[in-house]
Amino acid sequence: MSNIFFRPLTLENITYRPLLFRLAFIYHCYLTKEIVPPPMFNFVGGEKFIEIGEGYFHYLKRFVGLKPEDHVLDIGCGIGRVAIPLTRYISNEGRYEGIDIVDLGIHWCNQKISKRFPWFRFQHANLKNKEYNPKGTIKAADYRFPFDDNSFDIAFASSVFTHMLPDAVENYAKEIYRVLKPGGRALCTFFILDDESRKRMATSAFPFQSVEGEMYNVVVEFNPENAIAYDINDVSRFFTNQGLGIEEPIRYGSWSGRKQYVVGGQDMVVVRKK
Repeated sequence: MSNIFFRPLTLENITYRPLLFRLAFIYHCYLTKEIVPPPMFNFVGGEKFIEIGEGYFHYLKRFVGLKPEDHVLDIGCGIGRVAIPLTRYISNEGRYEGIDIVDLGIHWCNQKISKRFPWFRFQHANLKNKEYNPKGTIKAADYRFPFDDNSFDIAFASSVFTHMLPDAVENYAKEIYRVLKPGGRALCTFFILDDESRKRMATSAFPFQSVEGEMYNVVVEFNPENAIAYDINDVSRFFTNQGLGIEEPIRYGSWSGRKQYVVGGQDMVVVRKK
């Protein structure tokens, strides 16, 4: 059994004592048939967990060309927000691999999803992150995805780069290039700074501020990984430096207060391995 039951969990919306929380998790994970996690365990998406997951499923088909037989890598799979709707679509001729730094989510997905859909697999990446896994032992800038070169048709990372410092973003872009098949595509989300988002964000929930000497902007300076934004030109360079071409248009989310936006809040970038 995962060591999740023997150490505290740093989830904002948990107000229960650790023992009660662990007992509740065991009950819901092992003794019920529900596949969607109860709100107390849901650390991604909040009350819009289902809506956002369905939205990304739709965008993967529409913008990235996802097919039932594709091999798919979900970078930052959380507690199954996108995996759950994908179980209706990815066939047993395809493959889904999910990785995440929060072991609670991986434990839930292996129990609730993999046992019903064995071509869906989930792995814990014990990466250090002040916001989600402060006791992690591996730096994201050094992490190598546990998969072979040229092994995926599609990759996606939702709400991953929004919690990553530049060296980690660069490494993940390199790893995405490595594991994608030639011509493979990836959908990645960011907080992107351009003229419009800079103008609007001052009155939004994400009033990003520059950090002296750094290329990124943050909301919480003492904990930059809480939320990180990058200039649109830097986002482009992260990928083009690794041989990944950005496909226009960029699809903007609602985080900065834009009037027209895609579901999920964050900005979407689609890249292709040349």
